Amino acid sequence: MTRPEAPKEVELYWLWQKEGPPKCCHTCDHYLGNGTCHKHNMRPPDEFTQTIGACGDYECLIPF
Repeated sequence: MTRPEAPKEVELYWLWQKEGPPKCCHTCDHYLGNGTCHKHNMRPPDEFTQTIGACGDYECLIPF
């Protein structure tokens, strides 16, 4: 006997865990609370901060 299929939300959660957070300024460790990028010493344009995969210097450290 197999277990029932997981709800779509659970499958999306598993996929997110596998792939990690969206690679944009808002999830990058270089992006500070005041809206500036510590790595580039500047405030990125608002449109850039909304674009997934725009920066080659994206970094998200594992918290342990």
